[in-house]
Amino acid sequence: MEARERNFKAIFEDPEFKALLEKTEPNGPLHESIDVSYMRGVDFFPRA
Repeated sequence: MEARERNFKAIFEDPEFKALLEKTEPNGPLHESIDVSYMRGVDFFPRA
């Protein structure tokens, strides 16, 4: 979890990413918020 938080923060501090956001979102953000879901694997995968 710590690595995810660190990496997520780093991408929004990246100058190239910031420039891309300015170029692709001239009228403001395309989203209001970001939802995060954590999923865990299962020991089996049912066959259809």
